[in-house]
Order: sequence, then structure tokens, then C-alpha cells
Amino acid sequence: MSGVKGNINNLRRLKKQIAELPKKTAERVATKAAAALTTWVRASYDGGVSVYGDARENAVDLVATNKVRNAIGFVAVGTLVRAVLTQSYARFLIGKYGILPNQDAAMPNSWRLGLDEITKTEVDAVAKETLDAA
Repeated sequence: MSGVKGNINNLRRLKKQIAELPKKTAERVATKAAAALTTWVRASYDGGVSVYGDARENAVDLVATNKVRNAIGFVAVGTLVRAVLTQSYARFLIGKYGILPNQDAAMPNSWRLGLDEITKTEVDAVAKETLDAA
């Protein structure tokens, strides 16, 4: 004889909701992070500095046509955040002028702190929504 009495469908539903939390949270964080990263990378581009705040060599102005600026961004693909460079030559500007962090380089500290805040905010929001729905 089972020790559980009554309708266990509510427990099953709760179990399913709990299992979905990590993915739901990660997708929300990725969406917010992609928008924030795009804003931050374009701000450094517009400011004439690398993503680390270093001035560009020879005070190069890369904003003449805005083609590369508008081609740089980030998108959320499910739980992942991917950099987007729609101009084929933009990838060469990563190493030369630091328009994005190099693959082996650390993320700019201001980005890391901003992403930490986005993550905390979204985790708290999902937790609150889940508790409110229960």
C-alpha cells in the first residue's frame, strides 16, 4: 500500500516544472545577455576603443560607413549566445582593433559583471514566477 494519498498529478506537474527550470532560465538569460552584449560591443565600437577600453591604434575611425558596426552583434540560440559578424572582413578587425574579445582572451570585466547581474535578475524572476504559479 502506497503512503501517498490523493491526486499525485500535482506532484508530477511540479516535478516537470522543476525539471524545466534550468532550461527556461538559461534561455531567458541568453536572450537578455545577447541584447546587452550587442549594446556593449557597439558602444565600445562607437567610442573608438577596444572592448577592453584601449584606444585603437593610430586613432583609426571605423565608424565611417557603419557597415561593420551594424554587422557586429550577439544572438541567443536557445541557451547559447553567439557572436554575429555579417560582414566577411569584420573577423579580421577582432584581432587588429579588438572589436570583440579574442578567443583566448578573458571577457572584459564590465561585461562579466553585467552578465552576472542579468543572470541573477533572471534566476530570481523565474523563481518568483514559479512560486507564484504553484
